[in-house]
Amino acid sequence: MVSLVLSDMDNTLLQYGKPYVSDRALSAIHELLDVGIRFAPASGRAIIELRHFFHDDEAAVSTALTSNGQQIYVDGKLVSSTYLDHGALERACEALHGIGDAGVVVYADAGGDEPSCVVDVDPSTVDVMRHLFPLGLEGCRDLPSRPIVKGAVAVGGDKAQVAHVKGILEDACPEFDFVAPVHNWFDVVPTGWSKASGVRLLKRALDVPLEQIVAFGDSDNDLAMLSYVPNSVAVANANDRATAAATWHVGACEDDAVATAMEQIARAAHEGRLPDFLRD
Repeated sequence: MVSLVLSDMDNTLLQYGKPYVSDRALSAIHELLDVGIRFAPASGRAIIELRHFFHDDEAAVSTALTSNGQQIYVDGKLVSSTYLDHGALERACEALHGIGDAGVVVYADAGGDEPSCVVDVDPSTVDVMRHLFPLGLEGCRDLPSRPIVKGAVAVGGDKAQVAHVKGILEDACPEFDFVAPVHNWFDVVPTGWSKASGVRLLKRALDVPLEQIVAFGDSDNDLAMLSYVPNSVAVANANDRATAAATWHVGACEDDAVATAMEQIARAAHEGRLPDFLRD
């Protein structure tokens, strides 16, 4: 029996760089909902971006694990928020000051309706980052004073430069972990925090047994979630660590494999069984 389906977004449910999930994926989510199975995006993205990716279909994001679980939504209501240490974020900004092609991206808590801003970087770097943010990305000189619900660091250059910048940030900000979902990008989360932390909060809010949760992912910021959820699933394009952490495996994001899997979950529910991809 499956009661809750969680899915990472970029390179799992959503092809990286695409503006929206596929029509098939959205239809599959509604198939789940129609048979009483909840769906929740489990993403490093903020809620304002998730609404956009799902064509503002509120049913698809009514329950959601956003900002790597730092905000949890149930039935359209925000039920949990975990904010980033403001002083440590200021240190991160200071540590990156003067480093080319690097910047701290933040979302201040404004009811989920404010786009992201990138702090204290040159305009060319803002332009490089802009394609990642379909709702816009504004440059600002100072960190917003409101609580910060989402933080990230964008870094240009090769792997050596990315590793160099990560080392600088780790030395400056022990309050944070810097986790890479894609190359040239770090999610900023409280030390020890992960999507698994968010799954625990959502599981408690919904009173859902862990064994009735299915979670899809592809990358490093999914590792803890894939290890925590017994019915974890990696897409074929997942990195080696995510592939090894997952219990089950499906096709690639570009082939709409998660949509296919969700269709199978919904249809198997009619017969009171698990779908074939969740069985030996």
